Amino acid sequence: MVKKLLVVTFFAVTAIVLLISFWPKNFTGSFKEENEESEDGIIKIQEQEFNATKDPALGIVPKYRLYNTIANAWQQFQLTGGSTNRIEALSWTERGSYSDAVGPSNGNGRPGTPTPVTSGRMRAIWVDLTNSQMVWAAGIDGGLWKTNNITASPATWTLVNDFFANMAIGSICQNPSNTDIMYFGTGEKSFNVDGVQGGGVWKSTDHGVTWNLLANTTGFWNVSKLLCDNSGNVYVGTIGSGNGLQRSTDGGTSWTNIIPYTAGGGTRISDMVFSSTGRLHVTKGYYNSPSNQSGYFYTDNPSTVTSSTWSSPVTPISPLQYNVALAASGTTIYALPSSSGFQTPTLWKSTDNGVNWSATSAVLSTSGNNAVSSGQAWYCIALGVDPANANNVIVGGLNCWKSTDGGNNFSQISIWVGSGATNNYIHADQHIATWNGNQVLIGSDGGIFYSADAGTTWFDRNVNLRLKQFYSCAIHPTAFSNYFLAGAQDNGVHQFNGAGLTTSVEVTGGDGAFTAIDQDQTAFQFGSYVYNHYRRSTNSGSSWGSIDFYKGTAVGPSEFGSFINPFDYDDVGNIIYGGADGGEFFRWTSPQATATGTYYSSGPPGTNWNVANAAVVTITGLNARPVTAVTVSPYTANRVFLGTDQGRVIRVDGANTIASGSAGTNITGSSFPATSTISSINFGTTENNIIVSFSNYGINNVWVSTDGGTNWTAIDGNLPNLPVRWAIFNPGNNTQAILATEAGIYETTLINGGSTSWTHNSTFPYVRTDMLQYRSSDRTLIAATHGRGLWSTIIPTVLPVSLLNFSGILKGDAIKISWSTASEQNTNYFDLQKSSDGINFSSLTHVPTAGNSSTKKNYEYTDNQVNEYNYYRLKIVDNDGMFVYSKVILLKQPAARQQVWVTGNPFHSSIRIKLSKLPQEKITCELVSMTGTKMLSQQLNAATEIVLDISKLNLPAGPYVLKVTADRKQFSFKLIRE
Repeated sequence: MVKKLLVVTFFAVTAIVLLISFWPKNFTGSFKEENEESEDGIIKIQEQEFNATKDPALGIVPKYRLYNTIANAWQQFQLTGGSTNRIEALSWTERGSYSDAVGPSNGNGRPGTPTPVTSGRMRAIWVDLTNSQMVWAAGIDGGLWKTNNITASPATWTLVNDFFANMAIGSICQNPSNTDIMYFGTGEKSFNVDGVQGGGVWKSTDHGVTWNLLANTTGFWNVSKLLCDNSGNVYVGTIGSGNGLQRSTDGGTSWTNIIPYTAGGGTRISDMVFSSTGRLHVTKGYYNSPSNQSGYFYTDNPSTVTSSTWSSPVTPISPLQYNVALAASGTTIYALPSSSGFQTPTLWKSTDNGVNWSATSAVLSTSGNNAVSSGQAWYCIALGVDPANANNVIVGGLNCWKSTDGGNNFSQISIWVGSGATNNYIHADQHIATWNGNQVLIGSDGGIFYSADAGTTWFDRNVNLRLKQFYSCAIHPTAFSNYFLAGAQDNGVHQFNGAGLTTSVEVTGGDGAFTAIDQDQTAFQFGSYVYNHYRRSTNSGSSWGSIDFYKGTAVGPSEFGSFINPFDYDDVGNIIYGGADGGEFFRWTSPQATATGTYYSSGPPGTNWNVANAAVVTITGLNARPVTAVTVSPYTANRVFLGTDQGRVIRVDGANTIASGSAGTNITGSSFPATSTISSINFGTTENNIIVSFSNYGINNVWVSTDGGTNWTAIDGNLPNLPVRWAIFNPGNNTQAILATEAGIYETTLINGGSTSWTHNSTFPYVRTDMLQYRSSDRTLIAATHGRGLWSTIIPTVLPVSLLNFSGILKGDAIKISWSTASEQNTNYFDLQKSSDGINFSSLTHVPTAGNSSTKKNYEYTDNQVNEYNYYRLKIVDNDGMFVYSKVILLKQPAARQQVWVTGNPFHSSIRIKLSKLPQEKITCELVSMTGTKMLSQQLNAATEIVLDISKLNLPAGPYVLKVTADRKQFSFKLIRE
């Protein structure tokens, strides 16, 4: 049954249709070489992504649905204890990378000592009002992060949360009158498809520890700027959502639209800033807005201003309808507007608090590698001014330039590619510039960059910011190898070769697209740039060369295929099959041997290539549509399956030699959503078992066939309405499946048509996930996320244990856990584990098994530490170390009295404390010596688990007393420091 579409008001649909009507079309900007990191094809990938994910019925990308999807998934997990239809023991581990290096074949060059590190796209940076060294940073698709010391190299970053329903955070602010209150807004300022609609505004009242969505803001999409005034009132500017400029005077409970009125209307707020007098400055107009829907406005009464009481300048800024950035120092205001060609040649300035404006005399570079914007000002534009000296101003886009005389003269202070001077590398595409005393912070497509000397020298602060936006991944076939490849947006192809959370090497630059490792000749490895540009290593990844294919001749070449072009590698035939233009696929039968270089084809498809063994092949069964999914059959030689953006699946036999103009075999399901994009095609234990995924909203996204494509069944069941990027059968089991979706990983233990029950994996972040790749030798599965890097898991084998039951019962101040088995074979022990949140488990006890038994065996354990929420699971371990997990059970005790326990005694460098329930107020911890000397006293935010770091106290070994006060009760413990 086709999923019911969410009800969307006429107003909302109209607003989105207007947004799409202004979508950038027919982009004619030149593409840079692959060794450059610029967001060259941002329009191309956004068009590709828009078509791949839009709801065909609405013609839009309804990302606002993600909030309900994730909230419902979390609620289901809480209610069921995570036990419903979860593939046993799929526990994911983050692989990163947390840092990266530049490979020897990568032409990017990152001048600096040490060599700069990149992370991922960042639009929001906030310097905490209570501590100028504390910085909050948000990655687009990567969530919210914090460091307590931005001056440290490397900075220590902490992930605040992976649960946000929309991790595309575009702006952060803090209440100056109560700094514990913070806000962030979601959705990107620009018309990025991967952020077309944010999930609203989120608020924290405990200085960023916990966050909640403000219920009345779910319609605030594409937040361009979020501000708090000195009284704590909140202002939200948006682009494309139909909500314009909103104000709340009650902490976000209710909102008033105060967008400055113009005769032509218009709701696109491009930027806003407060000057030192409290005057609010606002610019309106974005990406080809009509001139009568654009403008600059200001008010001295932002808390009471109405749409009709804003003031206009005497002499205005021009133009304003394309994009603009604002910055203020005292009553000096700067504006950096985009031209119609999306350049920023002129900086504007007002020295009288916005009443009069004039263009500064400097002409900013608009072309070449040293340009400020290079035609990308609709996407990336940065402007910052020194609060202590209004003459110091920095502009950015592709590169950063600085003026020390108020904009009359500029000098280039950063480069994005090339050799250049030492320590002035900043990754291309800057989105934000923030002054912090003499420090300056820049957010770009490569993460966050830091200057301690007002922009003279630059260093990255990207180590441990795990924000890479991967499109793809590939896995080395050797068991227990940690070697992987992954292609990243604007950050190249990355090579992983370390255990756990590790570093990576960017082996090729530019955009990193699809990747492959030859599974029986691992010396041959492949990456790709955009379209049909390939990168190859013939020495196991040590060095890489480029092989680039064009249609046409060197005089008139053209790119072909999709911007991020799918391809698959035939490990047996050693052939690459990829997407091409409508109705075609690309065939390259000598990828191991073709010399590096650039190759062209003219004339009819597949003819006159100036290299042997490369062809563009037309297949009429593709119905003239572009290929969006390519899969080589693992069972039949030279058989390839192709999916299109109009819901077709075509089987091509003899693909290695098939003639252009052949039909192929159409195995499209009769009920497939015909206007939707196929994102993956994969197989089970035979070629008869096929699973196909679609990446659009508003449709049935997952289909299976058990007869090779003759008949198909939709298995969405209770799967939320969201894109599915990749789908596989649980290896070796055609009745189970794993999905990579817009909101992380979903699993089912029983494919059951329309009644299939899916469960979100709680060990995986709520992030867009693009690809899954499996290695059978050790049952390793890896996942490429678009915002949180690479992840891996081990799919366990089924152990010979028949678990009859696993349950618990409250008995006074204890919980009795019991379980029984019908039979056991070669088992070793049960590890009973407990969690207070259902996510992070720790071991309670090891219980030996019977080992080998064919009769019923009973086991039990009494837990005397009763929390408000008590999650339990069994880890069942056999004699070879293999293991599986049981279902998770939850026992609630709302009336649990507050208890405190200390784990790990004796202690060394830290003391771990657990509480039975979340305290109603802050917790006080004191560590006292036996002579009564107070060694430590801390007040901490309410939590159920606390770690006291005492590594810097130089405590002598011996006994101490720990006093913990929670909910106005004091608990004392005698501890030993070893």
